Amino acid sequence: MLASAMILIAILNPKTSRWVWLNIAVLILILLLQKIWMLTVIDARVDLLIKGAPLQSTDLHNVFIYSEVLKWMLLITLIILQTKKIKIMNTENIDKMSGHWLLAKVGKKVLRPGGKYLTQKMLHHLKISATDRVVEFAPGLGYTANLALQQYPASYVGIDADPEAVAYLSKTFKQVAARFVLGNASQTAMENGSADKVYGEAMLSMHADHRKSEIIKEAHRILTVGGLYAIHELGLAPDSLDENRKAAIQKELASVIKVNARPLTVKEWRSLLEKEGFRVTDVETAPMHLLEPGRLISDEGFGGFLTIVRNIITQPDIRSRIRQMKNVFKKYEEHLCAVSVIAQKI
Repeated sequence: MLASAMILIAILNPKTSRWVWLNIAVLILILLLQKIWMLTVIDARVDLLIKGAPLQSTDLHNVFIYSEVLKWMLLITLIILQTKKIKIMNTENIDKMSGHWLLAKVGKKVLRPGGKYLTQKMLHHLKISATDRVVEFAPGLGYTANLALQQYPASYVGIDADPEAVAYLSKTFKQVAARFVLGNASQTAMENGSADKVYGEAMLSMHADHRKSEIIKEAHRILTVGGLYAIHELGLAPDSLDENRKAAIQKELASVIKVNARPLTVKEWRSLLEKEGFRVTDVETAPMHLLEPGRLISDEGFGGFLTIVRNIITQPDIRSRIRQMKNVFKKYEEHLCAVSVIAQKI
């Protein structure tokens, strides 16, 4: 099992060196020799011994012992080499890093509270077409941008306040007709009515209520009449949730993810959009299982899941932070959800 795990990790690691592959080749050769030749002969000799038949002298047992020693030496070498490869991650300022960038560091690509499922639902209802001028607030690592661009809209602009995110996205999508600009979602500097579809994910939740309203107002301003605004955010349940309980949840969330997390109930998200001149056309919800194994495999694939697990195991500081996040998510599981709302400018 250990040999299989190390081989799988090497396959999943794009930076696996020639020395690792050489070790793996020798390890596989030893395993094959043991399985096909040594163990077969040894088993046959044991059967003869049980039957009382005479046995010829052989050094095969010694050869098998030497092969076992060599196999374990190779496994230990592989573990050392793979661990060195893994520890390229910069763990500077881990204690202060925001939750989504922390998860990105361990290889998580889908960083939205409702996962791939709710993002795809949101885009399905948004119905991006070839004639649409699309604007995304806080595209992050570009997962949803990639899905939106697959619909070949007339134009796409991603606005992000993080210069590192803008640089990364500009490089990643340099072959695509997309533009990523450094800016503030509440003051985009875009013209009135210059967009047909606007969306943002997991960003309003990270702002105080008055800042949420400013961003929603800006989405309304840059949209053409009849245009759609979509959000995918962290939600609270039920709608009747006690205010003290809500405040406690918000406080603990902010503490572990290192941003000013202020999720709202589904009813409050609807009201906030309607107050700023939108008509809600669709609401979808999903469990907030961002760090649950089933969601990780669904969002990242099994290979991505193994990469994340590997990186968490080998990074104690990051492991501690992620455990804290997971504990808070689990503690308030019955009150946390993900919500997607589609609203039309009227």
